[in-house]
Amino acid sequence: MSVTRPGRDAAPNMTDYDAERARFHWEVPERFNAVLDILERRAEQSPDELALVTLRRDGGVAASFTFRDSTWRAGVWVMPSPGSVSAGASGSS
Repeated sequence: MSVTRPGRDAAPNMTDYDAERARFHWEVPERFNAVLDILERRAEQSPDELALVTLRRDGGVAASFTFRDSTWRAGVWVMPSPGSVSAGASGSS
């Protein structure tokens, strides 16, 4: 599928920033926990999907973790340290 991007001379999508900002409102439930509502659900649906990548100073990948590698402990979303990943996990050096 081809995507046509507007040129630099295209009319702006937003002409009044202050009005847009005044109208904007997040719809967040009264009881919302991003870890439970987003991360845990994603972990259940796609446990082998990439959840976190840590990079070295040179930009190379130091380690990568799937949702299966992470855990929910005592109200905290915990990612293992790169040295503690089991042989079956996706951590790399």
